[in-house]
Amino acid sequence: MSPTPWPPPPAAHRLDEPPPEAFLAAVRPFPAPSGLLAGLFALWQAGPDPDDPDTDQLLAPWDPGALPAEALPDLYRWLDQVVGHLNETYGWNPARTIPMCWAQHPHLVALLATLSAARRDAFADSSPTLATTWTFVTLPMFYRDLDADELETSCRRAGQHKD
Repeated sequence: MSPTPWPPPPAAHRLDEPPPEAFLAAVRPFPAPSGLLAGLFALWQAGPDPDDPDTDQLLAPWDPGALPAEALPDLYRWLDQVVGHLNETYGWNPARTIPMCWAQHPHLVALLATLSAARRDAFADSSPTLATTWTFVTLPMFYRDLDADELETSCRRAGQHKD
């Protein structure tokens, strides 16, 4: 075993210089839910109001089938932004692109809603533990399932929706 060099090698960039433009362009915020969907997340986070029996069964914003029809346009917009973000961030690998016809695949809508809500909560936590789990376990599992789904693979290859 060779000894560790001392002094350690210099950083790739000088620390007194501003970050390179490529780095600044690569750092993009994860999309946030808006409208009625954001309100549902806020209600969920606050929890049931003990004085209001109507809040006993709060709607889970990550369950598309349980949402009121008025929230679905906000869910669609949010998930479409998330798909764009994931494809821009992880799309360097063609196996990690979500097909643009994602909204035509009910199981993919459900997976994306859960994945997006889990990411939102994981990165809002006061510790990086949940964010690490989302990054190294949840997201790779999503892509593994996406790769195993021949329908999504055929849509990705064709560049358009194929039934």
